[in-house]
Amino acid sequence: MSYPIESLENSTVAVLINETTRQWNEELIDGVFACDEATLIKKIPLGRVASEDVRNSAELFAMTAWSIWTQRNQVRLNQAATTVHHIAQLSKDKHAKFLACQSTSTASWIERHARSRRRNFWEVPPADMVKINLDGAVFSDENKSGINVVIRDCSGLVIASCSEIVQQAYNSSEIEALAATTALSFAIDIGINKAILEGDSLVVIKALNEHDAPLFFVGSQNL
Repeated sequence: MSYPIESLENSTVAVLINETTRQWNEELIDGVFACDEATLIKKIPLGRVASEDVRNSAELFAMTAWSIWTQRNQVRLNQAATTVHHIAQLSKDKHAKFLACQSTSTASWIERHARSRRRNFWEVPPADMVKINLDGAVFSDENKSGINVVIRDCSGLVIASCSEIVQQAYNSSEIEALAATTALSFAIDIGINKAILEGDSLVVIKALNEHDAPLFFVGSQNL
């Protein structure tokens, strides 16, 4: 059996969709993913037009794939994991939360902040480590806070990222501390054990350096 793509490394969700029928390419999905995972993916509804698929299906697919990957790591580490049957609903819930965030001004902050970070000078980490950039922001008028985490390898390539809207307006120190906690938990979840943690709060970085962290890291203030 042959498939129209040689490698999924640089592929997008679009290759899994039949351009003619606007349905999932079930033969390809069954050949690439495990049975239970393929079943989950094929249950993701597709839009009536390509533009809807690109926006909605890609987002939900990413949530589903991320949930599958996370659960695989949980099983590998002999930790409690979500059953396959619950992953679909978990992914839909995360997607709904993501869409809710997109409709607020806090979501636009995340994108603006990410662009600003990319423009700033950034030093690569050593070859055996990754760098975790974190940031928190407070939106007092909306009684919300935002967290942004980006993890890059020694080539500067983004290997993982996450953003979260917190339904409470913390002060600057509190949200930076919460961002650091989120960043460390996120790194552990994806199997990272050596990292440089870089953030704006000197107080938080110093506090982490003075106490045992759940993974080996080097603190670095980035102003």
